[in-house]
Amino acid sequence: MVEREIIPFIQNRYAVDSNERILVGRSLGGLAAVHALLTRPDLFRRYVILSPSIWWDDWFSQRGDRYVMRMEEKTREFEYPDETRVYFAVGDTEEQFGLVTDLHVLANALRNRRDDNLKVYLEVLGEELHEGIFPDGFMRGIVGIYSGDADRRPSASKVRW
Repeated sequence: MVEREIIPFIQNRYAVDSNERILVGRSLGGLAAVHALLTRPDLFRRYVILSPSIWWDDWFSQRGDRYVMRMEEKTREFEYPDETRVYFAVGDTEEQFGLVTDLHVLANALRNRRDDNLKVYLEVLGEELHEGIFPDGFMRGIVGIYSGDADRRPSASKVRW
């Protein structure tokens, strides 16, 4: 739906650069963004993924048996055709549900692909809850995914690619 309907709809109505697509998602929307990242390496070049519900299919399963980690392993040979920046953020209080650890495991698996075009940054935001992660995480992520671009002003973001 996104690829066949939403992207063409936007491109037909607005002057957008199709090489600069950004996908932002939080919670289940973050899970959808992770799915797009893993299965469609050519669709988006920048991601802001906040507290993705990567445990959604079976809370009690081992991490490696969950859908996201199985998909990460299945798509490990994919190559990203262009530089793709992924900013993950999670609140430190979300560790009570194991989400901080889950996200570290996923981010490390992505980094271990050794794909020079795949850039992954993970930030754990202090004293943030799942429900409150969006404002701070979104702003840090948007600024972060553009930090270090040669054609932009210098950024105060601590994100380094």
